[in-house]
Amino acid sequence: MAEFARLFELPNNNQVLLTLEYDNEDNSFEIKVRSEINGATASLSFGFDTEEKALKMLEEFNLLNAKNARNEMMNVLM
Repeated sequence: MAEFARLFELPNNNQVLLTLEYDNEDNSFEIKVRSEINGATASLSFGFDTEEKALKMLEEFNLLNAKNARNEMMNVLM
């Protein structure tokens, strides 16, 4: 079975969670990137037309991507 989630541990007890999700209505796939920032859950979503493309992002996403995604979410919220 393919991996459907990944958790990245960042400094200061921060975390970034990636999940692969399927939308029955659109027959599409989405990667959601989530992190808690100041008590709120912030998220970014990336849509894909095939499961293979979504799984590729899930597999290739790394610690640097997690840090950058969290920083981007913080910039939007602050």
